[in-house]
Amino acid sequence: MQQGRPGQMSGYPQPARGAMPPSMAVPGSMVSGIDLAALNAAPLQQQKQMLGEALYPRIHEQQPELAGKITGMLLEMDNQELLALTTDDNALRDKVSEAMQVYDDYVKTRGEGSEEAPATNGTENMNPTVEDVPEGKA
Repeated sequence: MQQGRPGQMSGYPQPARGAMPPSMAVPGSMVSGIDLAALNAAPLQQQKQMLGEALYPRIHEQQPELAGKITGMLLEMDNQELLALTTDDNALRDKVSEAMQVYDDYVKTRGEGSEEAPATNGTENMNPTVEDVPEGKA
């Protein structure tokens, strides 16, 4: 049998960038309701899903109307940073504020070409079709 790094079995795929390091995957260890062993064993996309499910309710408490959008923005971060946000209320609050600023700047920039910026509720169509554009505005 080939020798790999401690805690890894040879012949198994190596974790992708952003994956939890094996040292964090102590069997039975939990962080904010996330089983670290299951998180580490999951494919990267499933890890993002698990972390998003843990973060969404906490983000929803701060920004109920944009919780989905903010969660999606934060999921662009490295998984280790996301895991830290599940336990650090101050860091999460800071990241939510930062995401809100980025989103507000985007909405302002997008609205500069029109008479009035559209009201946002997180469900607006970001890529309108021709039918969605009011007459005389196309």
